Parts: sequence; C-alpha cells; structure tokens
Amino acid sequence: GKGYDMIAPSDYVVEYLIKNNLLKKIDKSKLNFYDKLNPKLMDLYYDPGNNYSIPSEWYVLGLGYLRKDYPNGLPEKSWGMLFNPALMPKKIGLINDSRELITLAAWDKYRELREINADEVQYLKGVLCEQKKHAEAYTDFRGDFLLRSGNCSLVTASNAIMWKVVLEDEKLGFDMPDEGVFLNIENYVIPEASQKEDQVYALMNFLFRLDVQEHNYQTGLLLSTRRDAKFMFDEPILKCSTRFIDPESDIKVMLFKNLLTDDQVNEIWLAVKGE
Repeated sequence: GKGYDMIAPSDYVVEYLIKNNLLKKIDKSKLNFYDKLNPKLMDLYYDPGNNYSIPSEWYVLGLGYLRKDYPNGLPEKSWGMLFNPALMPKKIGLINDSRELITLAAWDKYRELREINADEVQYLKGVLCEQKKHAEAYTDFRGDFLLRSGNCSLVTASNAIMWKVVLEDEKLGFDMPDEGVFLNIENYVIPEASQKEDQVYALMNFLFRLDVQEHNYQTGLLLSTRRDAKFMFDEPILKCSTRFIDPESDIKVMLFKNLLTDDQVNEIWLAVKGE
C-alpha cells in the first residue's frame, strides 16, 4: 500500500491485509455517513466491526442469457448451467477470477463452503477443464458483449453490469441461481503507510453523499452500500438481487472466502489454462 492513501480491495483481500497488519484502523467519528450504511453489508467475517474497512459497493453474480435461445427462461436457475455438461449450452462466458470460479464449481458439487482436499482438487480440475470446452471467454466485464454479439447463449456476470443491459435490450435476460447466491463487496481501506488520513476521510464523505452515490449508480456500475439508496431498491429489474441485501430481509447470502490455498488455486488454474 505504500504510495497510496486509499485502496479498494475485495472482501477476502481485506482479511489478508488485516492479518498482515497492512491497514490503519478507521476513525468512524470522522465519517458523517457511517450510520447510513447498510447493516447487511457490514460486520462480516473478513472485518468484524468494520474496524478497518468501509463497504463501498456490492454486487452478486448471476446468469445472463439470450432469450432467443431460452424463450421460456432458463430450464434451471442453477449454477449447474455452468458446470453440468447436460445443461451447458455450446458456448458460455465465465468470470476470470480463478478463486471465485473454482469456489462456484466446489459449491455446485458439495453445497458447502469449506476447505477442499487433494482428491477434490483433482475433481475440480476435471470439471473446469471439461467446462473450458464450452468457454468462449473468461471475462469479468464483457459478459454483456458476449451475449449481444451472439457468441454465447449464457454467461455468468454481475447484477451491477447486467441490470442496465437488460433494461436496454429486451433480447437479454438475467436470473439468480436458486441454490445459492454469492455476494461480493468492495471496500475502502487506508494503508498503514498513509500520512493523509484527513484527506481520505474527506474524500469518503464526498463519495458517500447520497447525490454522489446516485450519480455513480446512474452513470457507472456502482451499487450503493447505503441503506437509504431508494433509487436502487426501487428499480424493478434489480429487485431480483437487491432483496438479498435489503436491511429488512433475513435472506442469507454467501461470500467468497479464502478456503482454497494459493497452491490449490494455482494447480487447478494452470491445468485449465494449459488445456
């Protein structure tokens, strides 16, 4: 973090940064928006009490599809659409985050988030190598292009990207898997080496202003972490996913965790990329 005064890591990266003493504690008294943050996005496993991180945006992964190929909707709203050869279409688009894709494959098979053993590494390697035969591309941000171009019938993509695409293009659809939804949270943190904390707090207070949040929501990919973001919660197309982070909801979601070792991820991913 040296040379930077504020960075925006994902949830499971925050856990690593805290464990390695790379972050400053947050002075919540300097944040004029703190009480407006969505409690569903706080006090989570990677930073209990949010002593080191502030949730800056969120998204959930879902299934985007071409309506012409699925005129009655997806035959199964399931992660199996990406991993089961009997359900996979000829071409699919996949996320490019190796740890997250492997975790999705493990969840589809075992239905629990836990560490995996050597035999399971071999199984997951086989599943993802077989999946690659259907993979048109691995990309985190171009799933909409893969659908619109007709190159893919199905992609895994975030609701932050897909909601505007579906709103603009009636040929596309988007659904959440029935058997489990994965929530991703990006966070603002202050590196231990920073000497400009007051400026960072001033920037955060600006970025979390409700009008600024709405502007970034309308013009970019930001989904607000404020509980009073009515502009987001009232959007009909987003309701299939905002229900998971509604402060009044008791629906449980999952977060990607560091359940696989770096060696396991590298072993699996090198096998996939080497196919």
